[in-house]
Amino acid sequence: MSQTRAESKNWRTKPIQKPSSAPWAVTVSHQDLTRLIVGFHPQAMEEKWMIASDDPDEEGLIKVHFWRSWTGHERATISVQVLLDADGAVKKGTDGKIVSIEWETRDEADKGEKSEKEIALQVCNWVLGCALVDDAS
Repeated sequence: MSQTRAESKNWRTKPIQKPSSAPWAVTVSHQDLTRLIVGFHPQAMEEKWMIASDDPDEEGLIKVHFWRSWTGHERATISVQVLLDADGAVKKGTDGKIVSIEWETRDEADKGEKSEKEIALQVCNWVLGCALVDDAS
């Protein structure tokens, strides 16, 4: 996987129009945290997802966005709590925790909270090579 960080500014993206959200608790290893931050920039038509993260806010919350690559529609955003160093960057070698998910509910693609969480984990694991498991499972 490339270590070049994916950036949404290079894509025509459309934000979530009708959001629903739920709390979540998923532990993220420091290796998987790096994968989430780097994200994924599709290179071929069959690569169906584009994933990019925002920089952490002052409380150490990173938003990771998931768009369908063909349409640019944002399908979900997960919020990941991280530890910050003195410069406000993600502290190296530390784990994070997914604390919430927001997803699109405006069309038939909305499958409900449980399914949207499963899809987000599957995309992270398949596309980014993460090993995330829902702590509630």
